[in-house]
Amino acid sequence: MKIAFVLALLAATLFSGTALGREPRGRPTAGRSLIELTGPDGPVRGRLELRTSDAAWLTDDLGALHALPLAGVREFRRVDDCFAPLPTPAAAARLRAESDDDAAVFATRHYLVVRHASRTPGTFGAKLERIYASVTGWFARHGVRPREPEFPLIAVVHPSFASFAAAAAAEGASPSPQSVPRALKGYYSPISNRLSVWEPPGGAGDASFEATLIHEAVHQIAFNTGLHHRTGGTPRWVAEGLATALEAPAFLSAAGSVRPSDRVNPGRLHRFRTEPHADGYLDALVAGPHGDDLIGRDSLTFYGEAWAFTFFLMHTRGDRYARYLRSVGETTAADADDPAARRAAFHAAFGVAPGRLEGELARFVAAL
Repeated sequence: MKIAFVLALLAATLFSGTALGREPRGRPTAGRSLIELTGPDGPVRGRLELRTSDAAWLTDDLGALHALPLAGVREFRRVDDCFAPLPTPAAAARLRAESDDDAAVFATRHYLVVRHASRTPGTFGAKLERIYASVTGWFARHGVRPREPEFPLIAVVHPSFASFAAAAAAEGASPSPQSVPRALKGYYSPISNRLSVWEPPGGAGDASFEATLIHEAVHQIAFNTGLHHRTGGTPRWVAEGLATALEAPAFLSAAGSVRPSDRVNPGRLHRFRTEPHADGYLDALVAGPHGDDLIGRDSLTFYGEAWAFTFFLMHTRGDRYARYLRSVGETTAADADDPAARRAAFHAAFGVAPGRLEGELARFVAAL
């Protein structure tokens, strides 16, 4: 599942005022107080992550976001002077208590993997750790060292599509289990901060499943290491461009070639090459009037363009691209989002307007 759909759920409940006005704006800060807000559905405890004119967003001790409309908040109290994430053993115990009886929780350095107890332990954890090392290593080599995740990265591996669809609906990623397309093999939710996949017959031997796992793992890593912001300030083309660039296993292979032609995502390359591109399409991608909306766009064409432009920038302007993502990762849903601001941020990072790179991008893709 692509992240914009999940972020749209957050956008509907964007807070300030009352006692919460004394809490600082900005990025998470160690030691920020633990507060409790009581709304129509009962109390929610966490750290104040972000406030807008209409809503407060709290992060709980397992890393999930909760958006509470100000109009529905009946009570506020400060529970403790210091917010602290759950230690990994306690987080694992809570996940185990939440899960089915036949599920087990496996811990790695960065991950807590919830998986059917009968499956081989360690398989997914080791794979996810390799993805994590590859993604963070690429940025570190280009001068931007991603920060360590504050919370354990939770990956839930469902043993069947039915289990996966039911969980997706319960999490709000789909209106109902019946509306989850069977072709969907996984998604990352910035709200729950969890990666969810279902393991088809053949497991990791299924190529589309492998690509999905990498794609959604990249989203989760980026949203937890400072490259993207979970409240929704990251442009969709940036988030999807990074995930589609890295979902090709050859890109992340430690033993693989570093030549662009050996790292391509074949499906995205084919789509980009076979679709016509009007003059100014890169300006529209970066600074179009509709922002993240796919109004008037074919989604596969959008992903193809996001992949091609990101892949091009990573191979021709890697250091600048890495710094660009870090700066974009500082923006939140409370920051103004308009075409001029998006265009200015791109120009500040790369020294040129997006549209001026169309010819160079065309030559780069033709050589792949």
